[in-house]
Amino acid sequence: MPKAELGNLDIVELTDAWDNEPRDFTPWLQTNIDRISKAIGIRLINPEIEVKTDPNGNDRFSADIVAVTPDDDIVLIENQFSSSDHNHLGQIITYLSGIKAKYVIWIAPSFRDSHRSAIKWLNANTSEEFKFFAIELSVVKIGNSPMAPLFEVIERPNDWEKKLSGKQHEIADGQRTERQQFWDMYNDHYPHAADDLGGGGHGATRWREVEGTDLFVARWFWVEGAGLFVRGGRTFGSEPFYSLSDQQQEQLADSVDAHNDFEERPLYKEWEKIISGPNDWPEAIDWLEQQTEVYCRKITKIWKVKK
Repeated sequence: MPKAELGNLDIVELTDAWDNEPRDFTPWLQTNIDRISKAIGIRLINPEIEVKTDPNGNDRFSADIVAVTPDDDIVLIENQFSSSDHNHLGQIITYLSGIKAKYVIWIAPSFRDSHRSAIKWLNANTSEEFKFFAIELSVVKIGNSPMAPLFEVIERPNDWEKKLSGKQHEIADGQRTERQQFWDMYNDHYPHAADDLGGGGHGATRWREVEGTDLFVARWFWVEGAGLFVRGGRTFGSEPFYSLSDQQQEQLADSVDAHNDFEERPLYKEWEKIISGPNDWPEAIDWLEQQTEVYCRKITKIWKVKK
């Protein structure tokens, strides 16, 4: 028997969530670009909407969203609320050359076989520096729950997962990657941090167990920023956090001055300064360690009175 009542996952119309694609969905996606980052596995930053793509200044040609990767590669994102069509495929090719994009992400509720084949062909027959994605967008809900968007990558560059893994783990010219160097410096400043989960590896995050609880404080580092959030163990996601009462969750959010509106990343907090290079690392490291100590202290206190 299930441990709780189970509901049905219903697919709803995109227009139930956003009235209009250019007026409503595109601005929403601009402020929620991390959802696309999570879908493709590469962080996207500095998204701009309705970007002019014609070098001759023709106002008729503008991309829905243009972002960049941490490596400064330009990312073109084109959206539509209808099934994929030739017009959008043509726009993508036109805009690609106009803004010199290296990544192309085409989002639609469904893709015709001919357009999936076109994306496959582009990934197979263009230089490896160009990467093409087709992402199907849907909106779902369970009962009276809030609607939730789903982004399913149905076409990606050849061997993308292998290339992504290699990018995350590569060591250039015999040197440790920038992330590794950051965590090396962190451990030099705070030697006890070497015992955190992931210490010495290649990933973006380090986890510290909150003693006496089922929770971890996860700290992350990217080229331009850093932050932390709370979650359970690797097989439990954020379930242990949501086992706390609503009042306890709110108390924790208030006590650490953090957002508590992320399903998978509760008590999310980001360093407000831009990290422009290694000279900024010591200050960011001090901030992360101080915030981690605050999180652990507050969580322990509230967990002790958990019912």
